[in-house]
Amino acid sequence: MTKNKFRYLVLGAGRMGEAAGFDLLCQRDTERVTFADADAARLSTLQKHLQNPKAAFVPCDAADAQKLLPLMQKHHVVASAVPYFHNLRLTRLAIAAGAHFCDLGGNDAVVRRQLSLDREASRRAVTVIPDCGLAPGMANLLAARAIASLDRADAVQIRVGGLPMKPVPPWNYLQVFSIHGLLNEYLEPARTLKKGRIAWLDPLSGLEKISWPGLPPLEAFVTSGGTSTLPETYEGRVRSLDYKTIRFAGHCRILRTLRDYGFTSTEKTRLEGRLASPRELLGEILRRTIPTSGPDQVLIRISVLGRRGARRAKRVTVLHDKADPQTGFSAMMRTTGFPLAIVAAALARGEVRRAGALPQERALNLARFAAECRTRGLAIRDQSE
Repeated sequence: MTKNKFRYLVLGAGRMGEAAGFDLLCQRDTERVTFADADAARLSTLQKHLQNPKAAFVPCDAADAQKLLPLMQKHHVVASAVPYFHNLRLTRLAIAAGAHFCDLGGNDAVVRRQLSLDREASRRAVTVIPDCGLAPGMANLLAARAIASLDRADAVQIRVGGLPMKPVPPWNYLQVFSIHGLLNEYLEPARTLKKGRIAWLDPLSGLEKISWPGLPPLEAFVTSGGTSTLPETYEGRVRSLDYKTIRFAGHCRILRTLRDYGFTSTEKTRLEGRLASPRELLGEILRRTIPTSGPDQVLIRISVLGRRGARRAKRVTVLHDKADPQTGFSAMMRTTGFPLAIVAAALARGEVRRAGALPQERALNLARFAAECRTRGLAIRDQSE
């Protein structure tokens, strides 16, 4: 590999992988970005779209360890933009290959197992950082940055949502990322901090009204995965910390109705001639009824209450991002793929504090991360009260 030039392997040539790879291709110190995906047609379409001599395209399934291991060995960093259930196996492969690893994550149980590989990664001088998309990802790092701006943080609220610009009933939602990730958010229990200790909440609970300038009424409710490793990092230091997903008003009621009618029970139901689990059935309903294309927007609002010196203080961080007509990237692609690329580049350049499997908020320079986001047009705004 060329000295001071870096090679990246992006697993998954879907929308998030495309955005992450595009960003890495724009970096001066990038030698090559290799996109790997099981779908050869998708790779061909991406190749025509990017038309970049530094980009390479390799048909490869995320489950094909025999082909992936030597491919990983040729790259400095592996960035996973495939569904979360692949990431533990991919982490182990990257460690064996001696390549740094980051992913979009989203599942607490998988992330905990990845972090348990800390000693093994450290021995191989490899750094692993999971959960590097939007939320978990950018939102968590911005929350950690806001916490660090106060002498003491007492209450942290993280509110994040990807929404269509023009909501269409009944869902008033746009499927802008993996259905597997969405199901994980809606069906798995969520971790939080209550009275300074880790606690678990039911998904779709804690419904609250949200207002946003220029938008119709919104709501927010508990979903899984969004807090990532923040509860462990701040246990005993922050009294309360929670994460809720933002949607247009009425979305949660439909989800609760489906759940209450048994779609999350243990019984199996026939789906297209075969027995399907309740989770699969709900996924199929969402696939068939939620639009998958159209202009979108992403909202982030992080509120941290605490103290600065002897005074009460409040730090609010806000982002309202929209699709970029110049690149054709949706807001979700920008706010998910770009953070993954920022972390991948930090790993390649040796900017992470040590080798091992690390929570993102303990591994990255928080101020630098926010600055990198802003250089990509992600207009993060901070307010202090």
